[in-house]
Amino acid sequence: MSVAVFLLIYRFKKVNLWNKVTKWIVTRISILSLDIYLCCYIADRLVYPYFLSHYFDNQSNFGWFFFIIIPCVLLLSIIIAEVKQLIFKIVRL
Repeated sequence: MSVAVFLLIYRFKKVNLWNKVTKWIVTRISILSLDIYLCCYIADRLVYPYFLSHYFDNQSNFGWFFFIIIPCVLLLSIIIAEVKQLIFKIVRL
């Protein structure tokens, strides 16, 4: 799957869709990938109980919220990883 992603990025670069914003996003995600992976558990523990207590009536209802929960967990993991990087930069660890 990673080979396909890199080939897709390479193709974007060939057709001039590669700009500074896209390059910055891909760079930040690659730098933070380990932190995002490690912070995913924290985000899971925050997001899933909220959705289960407020929106879960039956199993089919939870399936619809799956497409909302996963991006929320990913975004929250990215935010936590960015905050961790910022704190480490300030403290100089």
